Amino acid sequence: MSEEQEQTAGEETAPVVNRKELLERVAAEAEVRKQIARPIVEATLAVLARALAEGEEINLQPLGNIKIKRTDDNENAHVIHARIRQSKSYGENLDSEVAEAFE
Repeated sequence: MSEEQEQTAGEETAPVVNRKELLERVAAEAEVRKQIARPIVEATLAVLARALAEGEEINLQPLGNIKIKRTDDNENAHVIHARIRQSKSYGENLDSEVAEAFE
């Protein structure tokens, strides 16, 4: 049994938004071709990854406030333990905020 089959056999896992899925969603939301959105998405991910690696707190609404609690290094990765605090009302204003950004 593969690792993926073992995960689905035991319990439900949350859907994962990977780089490709993020690019598709951003392009659709912005109503632009993926080729136009790709460098912006890649640059955004690089900036966020660098900020987290340097221990910076990230405050991007409606995503939320990301605060690093601790970090660990193991042989395969630099592990960041973080807390994301998101406003309860983020969903109520999200559509209007996105629409305003593209006007």
